[in-house]
Amino acid sequence: MRVEAMTPSLELTIVHESSLGAAGEAVRTSAIARGIRADRATRLESMVEELIREALLREAVAGEEDVTVSVACDESSFVVTIRDHRLPMTPDEARHLPSRRLSRLGFVDRFHVGFEGQAGNVVHCEALLAGDVDHDEDLHLRDEDADAAESAALVDAADIRVMVPEDVPGLIRCLYRCYGYSYPDASLYDAAHIRRALAAGLMQSIVAVLPDGEIVGHVGYAYEEATDTSPESGRLVVDPRLRGHHLTERLAAVRNEIADLLGVRGMWAKAVTNHPVSQRLGIAVGSVEVGMLLGAQPTEVTQVGQPNPEAGWRSLMLMYRAVGEIEERTLSVPEHLAEIHGLLADRLGIARSITSDLVVPERARTSLRSHVNPAHGSVHLRVGAIGRDLEVRLGHELRSLARLRPGVIHLDLPLGDPSAAEAVLVAERHGFAWAGWVPELTADGDVVRLQRIGDHPVDFDNIVCARPEGEALRDLVIDEWHRVHRRRLRGDST
Repeated sequence: MRVEAMTPSLELTIVHESSLGAAGEAVRTSAIARGIRADRATRLESMVEELIREALLREAVAGEEDVTVSVACDESSFVVTIRDHRLPMTPDEARHLPSRRLSRLGFVDRFHVGFEGQAGNVVHCEALLAGDVDHDEDLHLRDEDADAAESAALVDAADIRVMVPEDVPGLIRCLYRCYGYSYPDASLYDAAHIRRALAAGLMQSIVAVLPDGEIVGHVGYAYEEATDTSPESGRLVVDPRLRGHHLTERLAAVRNEIADLLGVRGMWAKAVTNHPVSQRLGIAVGSVEVGMLLGAQPTEVTQVGQPNPEAGWRSLMLMYRAVGEIEERTLSVPEHLAEIHGLLADRLGIARSITSDLVVPERARTSLRSHVNPAHGSVHLRVGAIGRDLEVRLGHELRSLARLRPGVIHLDLPLGDPSAAEAVLVAERHGFAWAGWVPELTADGDVVRLQRIGDHPVDFDNIVCARPEGEALRDLVIDEWHRVHRRRLRGDST
C-alpha cells in the first residue's frame, strides 16, 4: 500500500463507541463519491466500524484513548487507516480479531495490520478502484502475548531475576502498559538497542516474571558512557495492575545485590517529583538528594495511575547512593557552591576536600562530547578535560544547538580538575546554573552538573519532595537558576 504518499482527504477522531455509525457513514459516503459501488462501500463501512470497535476495546495506556480514522485515495486505491495508541496488539490477538474474518470474506480488497512503535497500532484497509483484486494480509506484530494479572498472589509468585535477551519483548510490552508511548528514553522501546546494551554490559536489568512468563516489572542501571564507573539506576517499570504490593522493593533489592557483587562504586538516579514514591525508595536504601534537574521531563511523559500535572515541564530529583569503597578526593568549586558540596559529601559519608581557587586551565583545548535526544527535547554536554578555549567552545555549541530549541541542556564538568571552579563561572556566563553533583561518575572522579533551561514553561509549583532535605535542595537549585537567569537577562558577565 502506498499510504505514506497519499494525502488524507478526511480525518476523524473517535472517543466513544456511539460515534461508530457516523464514522462508518462518512467513510461510505466518501467511497461512493470516489466511484466505489454502493454495495462495496457498505461492506467497507461495516469493516471500518468493526475496526474502530476493536480499537476501543483494547486497553488504554497513559490516557491514550482516542482512535483516529483517516481516508486517502489516488487514481487506483481508496484507503482507510485506523490508528490507536492503546496497548500494542499481540500476534495471537490479531489472529482472532473479527475483522480478520471480514477481510477473508472480501469486505475489503487489501488488509494490513501492524504495530508501528511510536505510531501505535495501525490498520490499513483498501478498496481498489481499478485493476485486479488481490487479497493480502501483512502482519508485522512484535510483542508477545500476556495474560492479565492483578492480584497480590501473582506478585508473590513472581520470579525476580536478571533479565535475559528473551525477556526484551515482554519488557517493552510492560513499558507500554505503564507509560503508554511517553517514556522519556525512547531507546527502551527498541528491542535491538536493549539487547546490544545488555551484551555490552552497558545495562544491567532485573525483571519480575509471572509464572506464565509475563514481564510485570523492571528495574536496572545503565552507564551513560562505556568508561563511567557510577551508572544511572532506575528505569523502573511496574505494571499498574500490580502496584501497591511491594514489587518495587523486591526488584530494587536484587538490583542492589547485583551492583554490590559487580563492584559498582555508586549509583545515581533521577527520581520523579510528581509523586515522592521513587525518592522514598532511594532514601530507604541509603540514597541522598544531591541535586534537582529543573524542567527536565516533558509534560507529555505520563505514568498510568500517578498524578501528572500539566502546569509545565516537570523536574527530577538527582539522588546518589554509595555502593563500594570511594577514595578521598579534592573538588574545585566556586566559593558560592563550596558549602553545599561539603554538606552533601557529609550526608553521603564521602571524604571530600573543597578548594575554591580560580585556576587557569593548563590545557589549550577543551574535550567535550554532546548527546542529543531530539524526541525528549534535551541535550547533554560532557566535558572530559577543561581547556582555555572553554568559553569559545560553549558559545559554539550553544549556537549550533539553537536551531533545535532544546528544552534543557545539561553540562557536566570534572570537579577533580583544578580549573573546575573557574569553568563553572564561565558556564554561568552562558546561562548554566548549578543543578547538582554526581560523585565518582567517571574514573577521574566527580562531576558537577549544570543546567540551562529553554523557553518552555517549568512547573515549579508541583515539585513533591520526600523529606525536608530534598525541599531545601530544591529551593537552593531554584534560587541558583533565578540568580543566573537574572544576570543573563541583564547581560552581566561578571
